[in-house]
Amino acid sequence: MTFSHKVDKYRISPHLDSRLDTHLSRVLSRRQQGFSLLEIAVVLLIVGLMLGGLISPLSSQRHTLKLREVKTQLEEIQTAVLGFAAANGRIPCPTIPNNNGLESGGGAANCTSGGAPFSHGFVPTNSLGLSGPLDAQGLLLDPWGRPIRYSVTRADSGGTGGLWDFIGTGEMSAVGMATLAPDLVVCASASNNGTACSNGDAVASTVPVIFFSTGRDGGSFTSADQLENAGETSSATLGGHSIATDSVFTTHVTSTLAGSEFDDTVVWLSAQILYAHMMQARQLP
Repeated sequence: MTFSHKVDKYRISPHLDSRLDTHLSRVLSRRQQGFSLLEIAVVLLIVGLMLGGLISPLSSQRHTLKLREVKTQLEEIQTAVLGFAAANGRIPCPTIPNNNGLESGGGAANCTSGGAPFSHGFVPTNSLGLSGPLDAQGLLLDPWGRPIRYSVTRADSGGTGGLWDFIGTGEMSAVGMATLAPDLVVCASASNNGTACSNGDAVASTVPVIFFSTGRDGGSFTSADQLENAGETSSATLGGHSIATDSVFTTHVTSTLAGSEFDDTVVWLSAQILYAHMMQARQLP
Protein backbone atom coordinates (compact mmCIF):
# COMPACT_ATOMS: atom_id res chain seq x y z
CA MET A 1 0.00 0.00 0.00
CA THR A 2 1.42 3.40 -0.98
CA PHE A 3 1.58 6.43 1.31
CA SER A 4 -1.22 8.19 -0.52
CA HIS A 5 -3.45 5.18 -0.02
CA LYS A 6 -2.80 5.32 3.77
CA VAL A 7 -3.77 9.03 3.93
CA ASP A 8 -6.94 8.37 2.00
CA LYS A 9 -7.84 5.65 4.48
CA TYR A 10 -7.93 8.08 7.45
CA ARG A 11 -9.34 11.10 5.67
CA ILE A 12 -12.76 12.35 7.01
CA SER A 13 -15.51 11.98 4.51
CA PRO A 14 -16.90 15.18 3.00
CA HIS A 15 -20.38 14.46 4.48
CA LEU A 16 -19.11 14.03 8.05
CA ASP A 17 -16.86 17.03 7.69
CA SER A 18 -19.83 19.14 6.70
CA ARG A 19 -21.85 18.02 9.75
CA LEU A 20 -18.96 18.88 12.09
CA ASP A 21 -18.68 22.32 10.56
CA THR A 22 -22.39 22.91 11.01
CA HIS A 23 -22.34 21.84 14.70
CA LEU A 24 -19.28 23.96 15.39
CA SER A 25 -20.96 26.95 13.77
CA ARG A 26 -24.00 26.51 16.02
CA VAL A 27 -21.88 26.34 19.18
CA LEU A 28 -19.95 29.45 18.20
CA SER A 29 -23.17 31.20 17.32
CA ARG A 30 -24.69 30.45 20.74
CA ARG A 31 -21.57 31.70 22.47
CA GLN A 32 -21.78 34.92 20.50
CA GLN A 33 -25.52 35.34 21.18
CA GLY A 34 -25.19 34.70 24.98
CA PHE A 35 -27.85 33.18 27.25
CA SER A 36 -31.48 32.99 26.28
CA LEU A 37 -34.13 34.88 28.28
CA LEU A 38 -35.30 31.61 29.79
CA GLU A 39 -31.81 30.75 30.97
CA ILE A 40 -31.34 34.22 32.47
CA ALA A 41 -34.72 33.96 34.24
CA VAL A 42 -33.77 30.60 35.76
CA VAL A 43 -30.43 31.98 36.98
CA LEU A 44 -32.09 35.04 38.51
CA LEU A 45 -34.66 32.85 40.24
CA ILE A 46 -31.95 30.68 41.77
CA VAL A 47 -29.95 33.72 42.91
CA GLY A 48 -33.11 35.28 44.40
CA LEU A 49 -33.92 32.13 46.34
CA MET A 50 -30.36 31.96 47.65
CA LEU A 51 -30.38 35.61 48.74
CA GLY A 52 -33.81 35.22 50.34
CA GLY A 53 -32.57 32.24 52.28
CA LEU A 54 -29.68 34.31 53.60
CA ILE A 55 -31.58 37.53 54.36
CA SER A 56 -34.29 35.88 56.48
CA PRO A 57 -31.85 34.27 58.98
CA LEU A 58 -29.81 37.50 59.14
CA SER A 59 -32.92 39.54 59.93
CA SER A 60 -33.92 37.06 62.62
CA GLN A 61 -30.43 37.14 64.10
CA ARG A 62 -30.47 40.95 64.23
CA HIS A 63 -33.83 40.93 66.00
CA THR A 64 -32.60 38.35 68.52
CA LEU A 65 -29.52 40.46 69.17
CA LYS A 66 -31.67 43.54 69.82
CA LEU A 67 -33.83 41.58 72.25
CA ARG A 68 -30.70 40.66 74.19
CA GLU A 69 -29.55 44.26 74.14
CA VAL A 70 -32.83 45.63 75.49
CA LYS A 71 -32.93 43.03 78.26
CA THR A 72 -29.43 44.07 79.27
CA GLN A 73 -30.49 47.73 79.21
CA LEU A 74 -33.47 47.07 81.46
CA GLU A 75 -31.40 44.97 83.86
CA GLU A 76 -28.90 47.84 84.13
CA ILE A 77 -31.73 50.27 84.88
CA GLN A 78 -33.02 47.94 87.60
CA THR A 79 -29.57 47.69 89.18
CA ALA A 80 -29.11 51.46 89.02
CA VAL A 81 -32.49 52.08 90.72
CA LEU A 82 -31.49 49.72 93.53
CA GLY A 83 -28.18 51.57 93.91
CA PHE A 84 -29.97 54.93 93.94
CA ALA A 85 -32.39 53.71 96.62
CA ALA A 86 -29.57 52.35 98.74
CA ALA A 87 -27.79 55.71 98.59
CA ASN A 88 -30.83 58.04 98.89
CA GLY A 89 -33.49 56.10 100.77
CA ARG A 90 -36.00 56.44 97.90
CA ILE A 91 -36.46 55.73 94.20
CA PRO A 92 -35.97 58.44 91.57
CA CYS A 93 -38.74 60.18 89.64
CA PRO A 94 -39.00 59.80 85.87
CA THR A 95 -37.32 62.35 83.67
CA ILE A 96 -39.11 64.49 81.12
CA PRO A 97 -37.97 65.49 77.62
CA ASN A 98 -35.25 68.15 77.47
CA ASN A 99 -34.35 67.78 81.15
CA ASN A 100 -30.81 66.44 80.61
CA GLY A 101 -31.84 63.03 81.95
CA LEU A 102 -32.40 64.37 85.47
CA GLU A 103 -35.35 63.18 87.54
CA SER A 104 -38.16 65.71 87.53
CA GLY A 105 -38.93 66.32 91.19
CA GLY A 106 -38.25 63.87 94.00
CA GLY A 107 -36.61 64.27 97.37
CA ALA A 108 -38.30 67.32 98.88
CA ALA A 109 -41.14 67.22 96.34
CA ASN A 110 -43.27 64.78 94.41
CA CYS A 111 -42.56 64.05 90.75
CA THR A 112 -43.71 67.01 88.69
CA SER A 113 -43.97 68.02 85.05
CA GLY A 114 -44.87 71.61 84.28
CA GLY A 115 -45.83 72.08 87.91
CA ALA A 116 -48.30 69.17 87.87
CA PRO A 117 -47.76 65.79 89.57
CA PHE A 118 -46.83 62.98 87.20
CA SER A 119 -45.55 59.44 87.62
CA HIS A 120 -45.12 58.20 84.04
CA GLY A 121 -42.19 59.36 81.94
CA PHE A 122 -38.76 58.21 80.89
CA VAL A 123 -35.57 56.81 82.41
CA PRO A 124 -33.66 59.44 84.45
CA THR A 125 -30.29 58.44 83.02
CA ASN A 126 -28.37 61.35 84.53
CA SER A 127 -29.73 60.80 88.05
CA LEU A 128 -28.99 57.06 87.76
CA GLY A 129 -25.55 57.53 86.22
CA LEU A 130 -26.46 55.50 83.15
CA SER A 131 -25.03 55.84 79.66
CA GLY A 132 -26.52 54.85 76.34
CA PRO A 133 -27.97 56.20 73.10
CA LEU A 134 -30.06 59.35 73.57
CA ASP A 135 -32.46 61.16 71.26
CA ALA A 136 -32.58 64.92 70.65
CA GLN A 137 -34.68 65.32 73.83
CA GLY A 138 -32.08 63.54 75.96
CA LEU A 139 -34.18 60.37 76.39
CA LEU A 140 -32.59 56.92 76.62
CA LEU A 141 -33.36 54.86 73.51
CA ASP A 142 -33.92 51.14 73.13
CA PRO A 143 -32.25 49.16 70.29
CA TRP A 144 -35.13 50.14 67.97
CA GLY A 145 -34.51 53.84 68.54
CA ARG A 146 -37.49 54.58 70.80
CA PRO A 147 -37.47 56.06 74.34
CA ILE A 148 -37.59 53.56 77.19
CA ARG A 149 -40.58 54.24 79.46
CA TYR A 150 -40.31 54.56 83.25
CA SER A 151 -43.14 54.77 85.81
CA VAL A 152 -43.23 55.04 89.62
CA THR A 153 -45.89 54.51 92.25
CA ARG A 154 -47.84 57.42 93.71
CA ALA A 155 -48.71 55.53 96.90
CA ASP A 156 -49.03 57.83 99.91
CA SER A 157 -49.71 56.26 103.28
CA GLY A 158 -49.57 59.56 105.15
CA GLY A 159 -45.96 59.88 106.15
CA THR A 160 -44.80 63.47 106.42
CA GLY A 161 -45.51 66.52 104.31
CA GLY A 162 -47.85 64.80 101.82
CA LEU A 163 -44.96 63.35 99.85
CA TRP A 164 -45.35 60.07 97.96
CA ASP A 165 -43.99 57.22 100.07
CA PHE A 166 -41.34 56.01 97.61
CA ILE A 167 -40.34 59.44 96.27
CA GLY A 168 -39.92 61.78 99.25
CA THR A 169 -36.68 61.74 101.21
CA GLY A 170 -37.16 59.72 104.42
CA GLU A 171 -40.76 58.79 103.58
CA MET A 172 -40.19 55.05 103.22
CA SER A 173 -38.48 54.90 106.59
CA ALA A 174 -41.14 57.08 108.23
CA VAL A 175 -44.03 55.01 106.90
CA GLY A 176 -42.38 51.64 107.60
CA MET A 177 -42.22 48.46 105.54
CA ALA A 178 -45.37 47.01 107.16
CA THR A 179 -47.41 49.95 105.87
CA LEU A 180 -45.77 50.66 102.53
CA ALA A 181 -48.10 49.66 99.67
CA PRO A 182 -46.88 50.55 96.15
CA ASP A 183 -49.78 50.57 93.72
CA LEU A 184 -48.45 49.70 90.25
CA VAL A 185 -49.94 46.49 88.82
CA VAL A 186 -48.92 44.20 85.94
CA CYS A 187 -51.67 42.18 84.23
CA ALA A 188 -51.63 39.46 81.58
CA SER A 189 -54.11 41.44 79.46
CA ALA A 190 -55.32 44.99 79.01
CA SER A 191 -58.64 44.23 80.71
CA ASN A 192 -58.59 46.34 83.89
CA ASN A 193 -60.39 49.10 85.76
CA GLY A 194 -57.41 51.43 85.93
CA THR A 195 -56.15 50.19 89.29
CA ALA A 196 -56.48 46.39 89.15
CA CYS A 197 -56.70 43.52 86.67
CA SER A 198 -60.29 42.67 85.73
CA ASN A 199 -59.90 38.97 84.95
CA GLY A 200 -57.89 37.88 87.96
CA ASP A 201 -54.84 37.65 85.70
CA ALA A 202 -52.44 39.74 87.77
CA VAL A 203 -48.81 38.93 87.04
CA ALA A 204 -47.49 41.25 89.74
CA SER A 205 -49.04 43.69 92.19
CA THR A 206 -47.72 46.21 94.74
CA VAL A 207 -44.95 47.21 92.33
CA PRO A 208 -42.97 50.41 93.08
CA VAL A 209 -41.35 51.05 89.68
CA ILE A 210 -41.73 49.72 86.13
CA PHE A 211 -39.64 50.31 83.00
CA PHE A 212 -40.16 48.89 79.54
CA SER A 213 -39.36 49.00 75.84
CA THR A 214 -42.18 49.23 73.31
CA GLY A 215 -40.27 46.84 71.03
CA ARG A 216 -39.74 46.64 67.29
CA ASP A 217 -43.26 47.84 66.44
CA GLY A 218 -43.21 50.62 69.04
CA GLY A 219 -44.13 53.26 66.51
CA SER A 220 -47.02 51.48 64.81
CA PHE A 221 -48.76 49.05 67.16
CA THR A 222 -52.55 48.93 67.53
CA SER A 223 -53.25 46.03 69.92
CA ALA A 224 -54.99 46.83 73.21
CA ASP A 225 -52.23 45.28 75.33
CA GLN A 226 -49.50 47.46 73.84
CA LEU A 227 -51.71 50.54 73.82
CA GLU A 228 -52.29 50.01 77.54
CA ASN A 229 -48.56 50.24 78.26
CA ALA A 230 -47.69 53.23 76.10
CA GLY A 231 -50.78 55.25 77.00
CA GLU A 232 -51.88 55.57 73.40
CA THR A 233 -55.50 55.25 74.52
CA SER A 234 -55.21 58.44 76.57
CA SER A 235 -54.82 62.04 75.50
CA ALA A 236 -51.91 62.65 77.87
CA THR A 237 -48.65 63.50 76.16
CA LEU A 238 -45.16 64.37 77.28
CA GLY A 239 -42.80 65.96 74.79
CA GLY A 240 -44.89 64.64 71.90
CA HIS A 241 -45.04 61.11 73.35
CA SER A 242 -48.29 59.57 74.58
CA ILE A 243 -47.95 58.37 78.16
CA ALA A 244 -49.91 56.16 80.53
CA THR A 245 -52.38 57.74 82.94
CA ASP A 246 -53.27 54.81 85.21
CA SER A 247 -51.34 52.35 87.36
CA VAL A 248 -51.89 49.20 85.28
CA PHE A 249 -49.48 47.66 82.77
CA THR A 250 -49.56 44.54 80.60
CA THR A 251 -47.10 41.79 79.82
CA HIS A 252 -47.29 38.34 78.23
CA VAL A 253 -45.49 36.23 75.64
CA THR A 254 -44.67 37.73 72.27
CA SER A 255 -47.55 37.56 69.80
CA THR A 256 -47.77 38.32 66.07
CA LEU A 257 -51.47 37.47 65.79
CA ALA A 258 -53.30 40.26 63.96
CA GLY A 259 -55.04 42.51 66.47
CA SER A 260 -53.20 40.93 69.40
CA GLU A 261 -49.62 41.87 68.57
CA PHE A 262 -47.31 42.18 71.55
CA ASP A 263 -43.54 42.55 71.72
CA ASP A 264 -43.04 44.91 74.68
CA THR A 265 -40.26 44.00 77.10
CA VAL A 266 -41.52 44.90 80.57
CA VAL A 267 -39.40 44.81 83.73
CA TRP A 268 -40.42 45.81 87.23
CA LEU A 269 -38.65 46.03 90.58
CA SER A 270 -40.06 43.83 93.31
CA ALA A 271 -40.87 45.77 96.48
CA GLN A 272 -39.31 42.99 98.57
CA ILE A 273 -36.03 43.15 96.65
CA LEU A 274 -36.04 46.93 97.04
CA TYR A 275 -36.61 46.65 100.80
CA ALA A 276 -33.85 44.07 101.16
CA HIS A 277 -31.29 46.28 99.43
CA MET A 278 -32.32 49.31 101.45
CA MET A 279 -32.08 47.34 104.69
CA GLN A 280 -28.56 46.24 103.79
CA ALA A 281 -27.72 49.91 103.17
CA ARG A 282 -29.42 50.83 106.52
CA GLN A 283 -31.92 53.03 104.77
CA LEU A 284 -34.74 50.99 106.30
CA PRO A 285 -34.94 49.62 109.85
